Amino acid sequence: MIKEINIENFRCFGTSTFSGFHQVNLIGGKNNVGKTAFLEALHLSHSPQVLTMMQMRGINQEILKAVPEKAWENLFFNQDQTAIVTVRAVNENNVANLLELFTPSKNDLLKIIFNSECVDEQQKLSDLLLHSRDAAFSVLNIVNHETGKHAIPLFSLIAHSEGVWTRTSKIPEYVNFKKIGFVSNLISVTNRSLAEQYDRCFMKGHADKVKDAFKIIDSSIVEVNTLSIGKPAIYLTKENGKTFPMSLYGNSISRIADIIFQLIDNQNGILLIDETESSIHYTKQKALWQMLFDLAVEFNVQIFATTHSSRMQQIFTEIANENGDVGGFFEFTRHIKTHQITSIKYNKGSLEYGK
Repeated sequence: MIKEINIENFRCFGTSTFSGFHQVNLIGGKNNVGKTAFLEALHLSHSPQVLTMMQMRGINQEILKAVPEKAWENLFFNQDQTAIVTVRAVNENNVANLLELFTPSKNDLLKIIFNSECVDEQQKLSDLLLHSRDAAFSVLNIVNHETGKHAIPLFSLIAHSEGVWTRTSKIPEYVNFKKIGFVSNLISVTNRSLAEQYDRCFMKGHADKVKDAFKIIDSSIVEVNTLSIGKPAIYLTKENGKTFPMSLYGNSISRIADIIFQLIDNQNGILLIDETESSIHYTKQKALWQMLFDLAVEFNVQIFATTHSSRMQQIFTEIANENGDVGGFFEFTRHIKTHQITSIKYNKGSLEYGK
């Protein structure tokens, strides 16, 4: 379980340290105070898929091709690509995992290109980047450190006018990233993907938990199935025997589905939920949080969620006070003097203040 996170030079974070995390953590605060960026930092530290994270922000390959020299700048604090981004996560055993992102020198770029095992790729990149005066490109290196271990290069990403080339280093067997899921508020999950996730949950014997999650939104749902006629999709049967595709139930069911599927998929891992209240009516939020608390403990999943809603914070407070030391609320804010992002942690006895 993560107990502390230190973030430097990433997005809106200059230097910030957050500690005292629980099994279930809710993060509040005003707009643009770093809540989503904090989840992204966590996601990178355990699943350093930079392009996936950028896609969640609406940055696609075509944008990178149009301005490759600016491809990575928004990952850096104040867009300063001379800095080194670090995300350091410390667990309950004081084992630290450190991820670094940085832009290498031209000499390092040459090493990256010519260390590639793909000769065609070597030739293409050397022609494009090294022998063209007008070539625009930028490079991002991603390196992992673990307490007591050597630094491990993970990826090198080279953005250029034809796209992004990814060089993956050979990662030692002992480098074992914890499973992590991200429920985004910006990207909708496809019906096909949800159907595949349900089938995995069904095969693991957790179909009833999925149905119970759906019943939070509509208590008349009695059966969940997937059908592959045309494109695979989830179908829900109600008490009256009528069956409807899940897509007709609105965004709330899809949101609940994404949350429950990723929670089950990331057993013994981490689940990140951005804007937890999105699409969920306030009358359903208490049942949602009770489910999250119960399943986080059952599946040993650590949850980090964000909210803009004071109502959601109140509901979380009620559930946290009923569940021992499982939950904790953190309010993100900016330090009045340094303007760095910091947090106020409300312990169980002081959670009422957070209302």
